[in-house]
Amino acid sequence: MGEVTKEDFELFQREVKKWQGILGLQSWEIACVLGGTDNENRAECLSYNSSRLATIFVADQWDDRDSDPIKTIKMTAFHEVLEILMHQLRTFAQFSMNEELVDKEVHKIIRTLEYALFQKY
Repeated sequence: MGEVTKEDFELFQREVKKWQGILGLQSWEIACVLGGTDNENRAECLSYNSSRLATIFVADQWDDRDSDPIKTIKMTAFHEVLEILMHQLRTFAQFSMNEELVDKEVHKIIRTLEYALFQKY
């Protein structure tokens, strides 16, 4: 896809709001910021359960050459909202279990929800 355009970013934000509503995460305040990712991820989420604030950072360049960039934007937004849904599980893991194992399990759950819900909505 290359550079993330203003239109791409606006679509991403709309998708975040859509999935926030579908998944019942209205108690969260979610902000999207273009740029500021630390690695090669399309997006990264930083969330705080105590304040119910989350910021999704969207990379301004995506190296992917997907055949359907719109679907990729939508799926990435969905994935990041699922990260917010799983935030508390990650917090629990920090105190009682190997974080790497929990991260793998969180992503298995996210992939399951992507396949179960994404096509439907």
